[in-house]
Amino acid sequence: MFSISNTARTAFVGALALATVAAASAGGAFADSKRENQAPSNPFEQSVDEDAMNITFFNDYTSPLVTLFVTNVDDEYWGADLLEQEDIDPGQNILVDINDYSGQCEYDLRAEFANGEVLETWTVDFCQNNEFFYYSI
Repeated sequence: MFSISNTARTAFVGALALATVAAASAGGAFADSKRENQAPSNPFEQSVDEDAMNITFFNDYTSPLVTLFVTNVDDEYWGADLLEQEDIDPGQNILVDINDYSGQCEYDLRAEFANGEVLETWTVDFCQNNEFFYYSI
């Protein structure tokens, strides 16, 4: 029989505990039974961005929405098309993060439709509202 000192035993136990934690966090064989019964996490699931200003735009118009510009009321220019060449058909919607990190709540909108119609809406408060609808009249 061999013996080890208390110092060596403490070092061995500490190293074993560290190896166990590392293996478990890496999904190793040391996973406990509670984790084995859990559904695997979705690698495609997006994390929630606390800085996001997500707005859902609904196209209840008669024509596909082909471009969408959203800028805060202090901006002089429309900026980039938020749809990025993705048309939104009638009855469809899209979730867009419009946060420009200005701290602004009020935004101006410009929507262009496939039939040539252009609708501009001024001073929409998106701090109070997270949806916007385009309707046919």
